Amino acid sequence: MCSSQMEPSEEPFNISAVSKEVKPQPLTEKKIQGKKPSGFGVSSNGVTQSVDTYEKLLSSFPEFSGFGPLFKSSSPIELTEAETEYAVNVVKHIYSGHIVFQYNCTNTISEQLLENVTVIVDASEAEEFAKVDPASGEVEEEGVEDEYQLEDFEVVAADYMLRAPVLNFKNAWDSLGPDCERIDEYGLGVRESLAEAVNAVINILGMQPCEGTEVVPNNARSHTCLLSGIFIGNVKVLVRLSFGIDGPKQVAMKLAVRSEDVGTSDAIHEIVANG
Repeated sequence: MCSSQMEPSEEPFNISAVSKEVKPQPLTEKKIQGKKPSGFGVSSNGVTQSVDTYEKLLSSFPEFSGFGPLFKSSSPIELTEAETEYAVNVVKHIYSGHIVFQYNCTNTISEQLLENVTVIVDASEAEEFAKVDPASGEVEEEGVEDEYQLEDFEVVAADYMLRAPVLNFKNAWDSLGPDCERIDEYGLGVRESLAEAVNAVINILGMQPCEGTEVVPNNARSHTCLLSGIFIGNVKVLVRLSFGIDGPKQVAMKLAVRSEDVGTSDAIHEIVANG
């Protein structure tokens, strides 16, 4: 989604075309008896365990000791094609003021031993490998320098957002209040469907869909999607997206953001505008 497609719209958004009612979807969370809490939570135990594991590993390096707590670690991103001689992936570790790239390199050639592997973050990797005698398994004394090209990867806005579901969106929205609320309207350009537009914005922000609102009914002309997350700095964020699509498949969107910090609310709008 390019920035020209997501600039604030000059045309007034036809809010009457978008239902203010959030229709229940099949994927809604189970209701909890009694008072509905509005607290945020981590999207899955797997994410928490992954961060804890990585944080323990990274804390063993003195170079990272002053970075503070680890905010988020990405899933491994493959930088080589399947069944190549070297399999390389990268994990992005996000701190409040730093990013650490963890490169995992696996040698699939039994006759070679990788030594002194260095990753240069300009899309090239310099490495030295030594030949191994298949019969004896011994490493030859002199190695050979070589370079191996890796795929590009990006650091995106979603890397700075944790998916954090809320048990009741309305309660959470009301608890944050309007003090740090920011609202604007955007033209998203031509889209095949509202579902495509909804998924694109969810992916850009990296937030957790709430109450099944990521599901868009077939042939819908309007839709409301609710998102929640925790932004870098442990700032709680809630987003209400109101979409509408016209005959030529032009999609308009009203974005309302509430958070604990007005700078974060502004940042969410900037991410969408530049997405």
